[in-house]
Amino acid sequence: MSQVSSKHHYIPVFYLKAWGRPPQGKLCEFSKQYGNVVKTRWPNPDGTGYEKNLNTMSAVRPEMRDWVESSLLAGIDSPASEACARMRSGRMDLTEREAVGWSRFVFSLLIRNPEDLDELRSRAGKRWMEVSPESEAEYQAARDSADLPTMLEFLQMVEDKGSQILAMRLLNTITHNSKVLAGFRQMIWRILPVQGSQHEILTSDRPLVMTNGIKSARGHLVLPIGPRLAFAMFDNVKIEKEILNFPQNELVKQMNTMIVSRAVKYVYGTDDRQLRFVQNRMSTVADPSLFRRHLPTRA
Repeated sequence: MSQVSSKHHYIPVFYLKAWGRPPQGKLCEFSKQYGNVVKTRWPNPDGTGYEKNLNTMSAVRPEMRDWVESSLLAGIDSPASEACARMRSGRMDLTEREAVGWSRFVFSLLIRNPEDLDELRSRAGKRWMEVSPESEAEYQAARDSADLPTMLEFLQMVEDKGSQILAMRLLNTITHNSKVLAGFRQMIWRILPVQGSQHEILTSDRPLVMTNGIKSARGHLVLPIGPRLAFAMFDNVKIEKEILNFPQNELVKQMNTMIVSRAVKYVYGTDDRQLRFVQNRMSTVADPSLFRRHLPTRA
């Protein structure tokens, strides 16, 4: 088995590469390292947007500990990177594999960050410790004298392993949510070039702009895929035309405002010319957890 890197990117390298500047491919990272002051640095895309062992489940069998990183998320990111490359070249003729992978990638951006993963693990731990009267009765009927007196005590003994397995199942269930993915596929997909805008599009660790959900008269979402290019989904032709008719300067300003204001740790650009814009807006709006958006999490 190949060694899995300990650097688990919740903002994938393939996604951030578009903001890298030649010849070295480094991008400008904005962050608040000390108090409320935004500082910049210039990492490679591989050197930001990650936490070490973020997706590792340390209590499960060794061969399963990195399943989330090496199988689940890699299975999402591989076709998504192909889809992204095709769209960055101006093409929307995605293969079925690319379209499915891109849908799952877009959705995964709502939950693969450290804060939502912590929430998922917390919920999995609480769920693991739930004991219904029926479950307790079954445990009592099956246990012998060597077993712990109650099912709750048994669950407490294997809590770390059990809750991590449940968290893996929940994450797999959420990222394969057929209702959400079908909703994405039914929307109108477009590429939005903004070559005429005064400013470039920024991105962040909360890059997805989702307005009014995906099933409403004005439902749409926008994801920057480069400093001069965004991907968009529209619920209907009316809202599509409305957004496409926006002046490019205003469209980029609105996108950047939402992306920067909801950023938690990082904002990214090709340079530091928008430092004042980022300083005035970064992390000023609390991005609601995916779980607070009423997403069902039953595995």
